[in-house]
Amino acid sequence: MSLVLDRRHRTRLIVFGALLGALIGPLGLWLDLRPKLGPEVRSRFGSVSEMMGRWANGVWSLDAGWVGLLVLVVPFLATLILMPRFLRWLEARGSRNRAPFYFQAALGGVVFGAIATALIAWGLMIAAVIAGSLTNAGSLTPAESPAGLVGGSLIFATLIGFAAPFLVFPSIVGLGIPFGILSGALVRRFARDAGDPRASPTAPAV
Repeated sequence: MSLVLDRRHRTRLIVFGALLGALIGPLGLWLDLRPKLGPEVRSRFGSVSEMMGRWANGVWSLDAGWVGLLVLVVPFLATLILMPRFLRWLEARGSRNRAPFYFQAALGGVVFGAIATALIAWGLMIAAVIAGSLTNAGSLTPAESPAGLVGGSLIFATLIGFAAPFLVFPSIVGLGIPFGILSGALVRRFARDAGDPRASPTAPAV
């Protein structure tokens, strides 16, 4: 018998997953890019924790501008879109034995991370083109109208989205496995048997 989350816990897990995705997105990108940087560049940026601290302070104080906000908002929205389906997938397997369930949850987290990475890359590309078009709208020629640039970028952004998971796959695996296991643990903790009246999505949680 499958497990079902009530409405309150489902909403909380969706929001929690989206917030976690907003942090995992930039962290995974930095972890993948940092080894590819030269020693001088790495020393200038400092450790991962120092870089993340500076970036978080910049976003919090709005010193990072639109770029810093987009790096948070786009991963948040991508994870928010995917989280409900991922939770339903975990619910359908929640009553299985712990070992196979958590193994599948870990694999699901990797697949989730790959799809989310594709959406994030696509969203960041589109957002960057829109922001750049609006900023430079007065200097564009008629052939470079904002609508034309955005429309032309859709194909390129889609290609970038498909390619992104392959470019950062180690980070997807390293962060997707704990994300899937954590999500699975929360589903097993808060979900009830589908036959339980309290498991109805519209029933109040107790």
